[in-house]
Amino acid sequence: MATELYGEAARRGLFDWQAAEKTPDTSRLYPLHPAVVVCLVAASRRLGQAERSLFSFLNAREPAGLMRFAERARYGADSWYLLSDYFDYLAARPSLRFGTSDRDRRWNDVQEAVATRHDLSVFERDVLKTTGVLLVLDPVTGLRPDADTLAWCLRASFGRVAAAIETLVTAAIVWERPGGTLALRSGSTVDLDRWRADADAHVPRTPVLNRGEPYTFIAHRHYHEKGTLRAFPLVVSNDPKCAAPPFGDGMICVVPTLSLSEEGRLIEQTQQASRTAGLANVYCLMRVTTRAVAAARDLAAWNWVGDTCTELRLDDTARAEVAARHEAAAQTVVQELRPFGATSAESEVVGFFHGGERIEITSRRELNKLLSDACDARFSAAPILRNDLINRSRLSSAISTARGRLFDAMFTQADVADLGFNGAPPERTIYLSMLRETQLHTPIDDASDKWHLHAPSPADPLQWRPSWNALDALASKEGGAGIPAILKRLAAEPLGLRQGPALVLLATYLIVEHAHVALMERGTYRPEPDAACLMRMAKGPQNFHLRKLIEPASEQTLPCRIADLLRDRPGVPEMSAKPAIGAVTAAIYGWTAKLRPFAWKTRSVSKHAQAVRSVLQKARDPVDLLHRQLPEACGYASPNEHDFATELNKVFDELQDAVPQLRDRALFVTLQAFAARSVEDLRARLKLEMDSLLIKLTDYRLRAFTTRSLDDDLDTDRWIETIASLLTSKRLEAWGDSDLDSYAFAVRECAGQIDRFIALARQAGQAPVAAVHIALPGGADRAYYIRPGTTEGEDGVVDSLRAVLADVDDPQRVLVQLLAEFLGTREIERSWRAISSACRAAKTRLRLQSIFGTGFPRWSTFSPTRLRSFPKHTHILSVSKTTWGGKCTALTPTWASITGTTFMERWSPRTTDAGVPKCWSWSRSNSSSVTIRW
Repeated sequence: MATELYGEAARRGLFDWQAAEKTPDTSRLYPLHPAVVVCLVAASRRLGQAERSLFSFLNAREPAGLMRFAERARYGADSWYLLSDYFDYLAARPSLRFGTSDRDRRWNDVQEAVATRHDLSVFERDVLKTTGVLLVLDPVTGLRPDADTLAWCLRASFGRVAAAIETLVTAAIVWERPGGTLALRSGSTVDLDRWRADADAHVPRTPVLNRGEPYTFIAHRHYHEKGTLRAFPLVVSNDPKCAAPPFGDGMICVVPTLSLSEEGRLIEQTQQASRTAGLANVYCLMRVTTRAVAAARDLAAWNWVGDTCTELRLDDTARAEVAARHEAAAQTVVQELRPFGATSAESEVVGFFHGGERIEITSRRELNKLLSDACDARFSAAPILRNDLINRSRLSSAISTARGRLFDAMFTQADVADLGFNGAPPERTIYLSMLRETQLHTPIDDASDKWHLHAPSPADPLQWRPSWNALDALASKEGGAGIPAILKRLAAEPLGLRQGPALVLLATYLIVEHAHVALMERGTYRPEPDAACLMRMAKGPQNFHLRKLIEPASEQTLPCRIADLLRDRPGVPEMSAKPAIGAVTAAIYGWTAKLRPFAWKTRSVSKHAQAVRSVLQKARDPVDLLHRQLPEACGYASPNEHDFATELNKVFDELQDAVPQLRDRALFVTLQAFAARSVEDLRARLKLEMDSLLIKLTDYRLRAFTTRSLDDDLDTDRWIETIASLLTSKRLEAWGDSDLDSYAFAVRECAGQIDRFIALARQAGQAPVAAVHIALPGGADRAYYIRPGTTEGEDGVVDSLRAVLADVDDPQRVLVQLLAEFLGTREIERSWRAISSACRAAKTRLRLQSIFGTGFPRWSTFSPTRLRSFPKHTHILSVSKTTWGGKCTALTPTWASITGTTFMERWSPRTTDAGVPKCWSWSRSNSSSVTIRW
C-alpha cells in the first residue's frame, strides 16, 4: 500500500523518480504520508534552526508526535500520519517563526480559526489544518491548496472535501481563488473582488503586457564564452512597437493573434518593429488560444489593481493577496505564451522576426542560438570575465564587502604579489579573474618581485582595452564626465560591462593615471582617492566626477618649480624630475594634510598664507589651482608675471612653523609667570622646593603640574605641550588665537598658588596652618597664619558668630560684608582674626570676588592696569582664601574706589544710631564725595 501511495505521489510531481530502477523502497516510510514527507523538507527550510531538526520530529513523543502516533495507531492500510497530525505537532511547539511576517501571519490566522471555531466538525477542522500547512509552507513541490490535493492528502473522497470547503467558505474562514486554490481570510478591509470586477471594465480585450513577466531567456553560448549573463525577459504585447522593460539586455516580445484576418497586418508591423528595434529584441508572432488570452487579461487586470488601488498601501494582507494572485496569473501566462514551453503546444508560432528579417526557428535550442548570436553582434567589444561573483549589476552584501577589501588592497598593496591575498576568500577570487588573469596586475619586470597595476595591453586577448579606452575618452573630454555617465557608457553596446567589474576597472584607472586625472566628490577635489572613496562611489555615483588633466604646453615648467620646493619637506612622496600636475597637487595636499589644526585656523600668519590656506580648502580643479588660484593668493596676477614659487615657499614655511612658534610663545609665558630664565632653571627650582612637599599637595591641577615638571623624560617641547593641555583642557595644536591669553592667565594663577603653597609649608612646620593674605590700599601685603582650633581667648566671640551664621543661607556673603566694614580701620588685624575664625566655622573654601559698580559682573578678577581703565566711581572688593594643601588662593581683601586714574585712599565709615556701619564714603581734594551703600 505504501509503494502504491508513494507511486501516486511521484506521478503528482512530489518526487523526481523517473525510472523504476531508481525508485527507493518507500514501504519503509510508513506511516508517514508522502505529503508529510514533502512538507517536512519545506519546513526544514522555512523554520528556524532550533525547530527544523528532522531527528526531533522522528523522536517526538508529544501527543501529536510521530512516536506517539506509532504507539497508538492500529497497523493497517488506513493508519497514516497525515498533514492534519503534522499541524497539531507544529501547533504544540511555541514561538514558531517561518522566516517572513506574511507566513507568520498565516500561521497565526489558521491557529486562531482552529482554536475558536467550535462549530466545525472534526473532518472540516482537518481540512482547515491541512490547508493551513500548505499555505504557510507555500510553495510545496507538487501540492496546491485545492480540493483534489486536499482529498488526496486526507485520503478522503473529492465530494466530502468539496463539501467541507464549501462550509469553510460560507463561514468566511477561507475563500476560493480563481483556479480553485484556497486562501485564508484575514482582517483585510479591501474588497478585492470589487476591484477585480472594476479592472475588467478598464483592461482591454487583448491587453498589452510589457512589464517583463517572471521568465527570462538566457543567451547560454554567449555566457559560456564571454562570462556575462545576458537575460531577455518575456514580454507579451499586441503592439509590436512596445518598449522593452528597463531590466535585461533585450526582450523576446510575443505578439498574440486570435484571427487570421489580422495576422497579415501584424506580420508587417512586427517585421517593421524588429527592423527599428535593433539587435536587442526578438519578436515572435503566435496564434494563441482563448485560454491564453484570458490568462493575459487576468494578469493585466491584477496589474491594474496593484497600480490603482491606493488602499493596498495600508493593508498588508490585501497587498500580499494581490501579489499572490499576480504571481499565479503571471505563471499561467508564461506557461501559455512562452515559445516552446511545456504547456504552449496548443498555440502555434507564426514566425520569429529579428533585425527586420523573418527567421525560421523550430526549437528552443535554435532560439538560444539566435540570442547568443545577437549578443555576440551587439556586444562585440565586451571584455571576457568569468566570475559570477562580481560580473553583475547588483552585488550581494557579502560580495560588496569583499570588493571593498579588494579596493583597499589595490590602493595600499599594489606592489605586492596577488595584492597580499592568501587562501580563497571571495576578494582573492575576484582579484584572480579581474586583475590577474586579465594581466592588469603583473610584476614590473622578470627580475623584480615588485608588482604594479597598469593599463591593459592593446593585444589583450580578453578584450579589456576597448573598455579602458572608452573610460579614458570620457575623462579626456572637456570638463570630464560624471561617474553615472561613465558607468552608462561602459554598460552600453558594444562594451556591455556590468557595474560590478566597471568599478574595479575604474579603481585601476584611478591608480594607474593618478598623476593625470582629477576626481571630484560633491564638487571638491579628491587628490588621493582611496578604498572608502570607491565604496561611496558604489553607493552614490552621482556625487562623483572624473576629469583628465590637460596642462597648457606653455606652462608645463610650473609644476617642476613647485615640486622642487616640496621635495625637501617631510612627508612628501617621491616625485619624478618632471612630475605631472596631478602628482604635484597630490603632493601639496598630502603635505598640508599633516599640518596641525592650529595652522589651519590661526590668523597670526600673513595674509598670503591665509589666502593660500583658503584656496586649498576650496579648490576644485588642479590645473586652475596651480596656474591661477595659488598665484593670485600669493599676490601675483599670473605665474608668468613673476616667479611666485619663492613666495609660496614662504607661505608653506609659515604654515609649517605656526605650531612651533605657538609652542615657543607658550613657553615664554610660562617662564615669565614663574620668573625663570629657562626651563632647566624652572625645573631645578621646582625640584628643590616641591620634591619633598609633593606628597602633601592634594589639588589635582597643582599636583599634575608639579609631577610633569619634575619628569626628566619629557623634553622641552613635549613638556610645554602637556602643561598647556593640562591648564586649558585642550591640546596645544588645537588651540585658537585666543587660547594663548587664557593659558597666560591660568599659568600665572598656577604660579601664584604654588608660591603661596610653598610659603605656607615653610610656616607650618609639622602642624597644619591656614594662611590669610591681606593687600591694603597703600600696597602693603600682610600674611597671617592661623592654626585650626585656636582663637586666642576669643572663644565667646567666635561662638557667637558661629551661632549667628548657622541660620544664614549664604554665610560667605555675610563674612565678606563684615570684612568690608572692618577694612581700613586700625583694628583690622584684630577684627580679621575673628572673621577668619568665622570662616573656619562656616567651612568657607570658596574664592570670593565681588565688583560693585554699574555694568560689571560679579566674581571676577582684574589687574591694576585694567582697573585704571574702568569708569569713575567703581568700587571693588576682592576676597579669597587658601587652606593647607593648596586648595585655594590666599584670602586677600582689597578695596579701591576709582576716579579717573587716581586711587582714593581716605575712607570713613558712616554709622547708624546703633553704631553699626551702613556705608562707606570717600572724599577728594575738590571736596566732592561719593557714598557707596551696602
